[in-house]
Amino acid sequence: MRAVQSNGNYSETLFIVEQVFLLAGFPIICDAILSLLEYHITRNHTSPKQGQITQRVCHLLGLALLVALIVGIIAGTQMSNAISDPSKAPQLRTLRNVNAALCLAIVIGVIAVVVFAHFHKHLPVLPTALLVFMAGCLTVAGAYRLALIHRTNPPLARSTKVKFYILLALMEWLVSAALFVVNARVVFAEDLVMEKKKAAKEGRSLEEQGTPMVGYKDPYARA
Repeated sequence: MRAVQSNGNYSETLFIVEQVFLLAGFPIICDAILSLLEYHITRNHTSPKQGQITQRVCHLLGLALLVALIVGIIAGTQMSNAISDPSKAPQLRTLRNVNAALCLAIVIGVIAVVVFAHFHKHLPVLPTALLVFMAGCLTVAGAYRLALIHRTNPPLARSTKVKFYILLALMEWLVSAALFVVNARVVFAEDLVMEKKKAAKEGRSLEEQGTPMVGYKDPYARA
């Protein structure tokens, strides 16, 4: 869309679509990071009762993310109305602020949780570093999204384009690249965590369940 706009084809429809992606797309990326966070901080647990505090924080972050997504969708649907009726602009601005602030708080929360869990649960370094890196990139993008709401620069100015590509597009691409460079399922022990959850729901240990995960050795246990 930015490429189309750079050629002078800037329309109201393109602007609305762009804003919807910015409002609703960012929480979707955050959702993937939250899932990896939960896998990582529970990889060493032998009982569902372990790490209840960090897991509750993760659940709160997930709830905040759901709220951010809903607010983003609502704001996106009101974009055209705000353009045609300026009196609705303050309400739209409030919704965008709530969406951006929640997303920024969530990624900062991810960093805080993973760093806390790393030192208290002796977690592997590589997965922790990846989460901090990805959440850090999203923090930059989230801060830019929040600042973007209050910007006064013209949308087609060169400085505006440079900031968009570096502070938002590049950060999100780096997060996507990080997920593709490594095998996330292995690095974050997704299979092991899912097997533990399945065993917990059935009220049995992994040994009693007799799954292939018995004897599983985390390849990043000493990373």
